[in-house]
Amino acid sequence: MPLDVLLAIGLLIVVAKLTEGVLGRFGLNSIIAYTLTGIVLGPVTGVVDPTHDLLLFLEIGVFVLFFMWGWTRWTFPVSWPPYGDGTSRPR
Repeated sequence: MPLDVLLAIGLLIVVAKLTEGVLGRFGLNSIIAYTLTGIVLGPVTGVVDPTHDLLLFLEIGVFVLFFMWGWTRWTFPVSWPPYGDGTSRPR
């Protein structure tokens, strides 16, 4: 990866963590901070110029972002772990 891509990723991470701290004081989820940072630094201000390497890295990041979002919203059913027959039906 070229140095420009590493600097862009570093800038995104630093600003995202700062935004997470600020929005965390208002009780907002960190995913909102990450998304807001990407929008503001990317298309709105043009601070981070998307290159092919950066776009590949960010596509993987979006996948991980949605995975984290789904994981935080998913709760285990009351009957976890599943019963012996492989179902998680309530008693």
